[in-house]
Amino acid sequence: MTFSFTFILIHLQGDKFKEAEEVFDNLLNDENSPLKPDQKMFNMMIYMFKKAGSYEKARKTFALMAERGIEQSTVTYNSLMSFETNYKEVSNIYDQVFACLSHTTLLSEV
Repeated sequence: MTFSFTFILIHLQGDKFKEAEEVFDNLLNDENSPLKPDQKMFNMMIYMFKKAGSYEKARKTFALMAERGIEQSTVTYNSLMSFETNYKEVSNIYDQVFACLSHTTLLSEV
């Protein structure tokens, strides 16, 4: 576990969401930083935004994962779907999960 991951986790456990978000944003935007957010860190931030009621930030973080080439997992999708009340958003997330699983299955059959 890296220092930055642990640092964010401590802030999340203490409900210090602003501080955790600040560390995450610094890691995302600092081109000189040797540490870059990974799948676990993105999933943690989506969970944090959900817990804080910042659903739009959770959705944006989810989209940023794809932009950054970070693989989205079932944990990622479940985190998003657990707070969605908009049927269209749930359907969109489900379609993405299905597309991801179909792609994975096709690759494993090759």
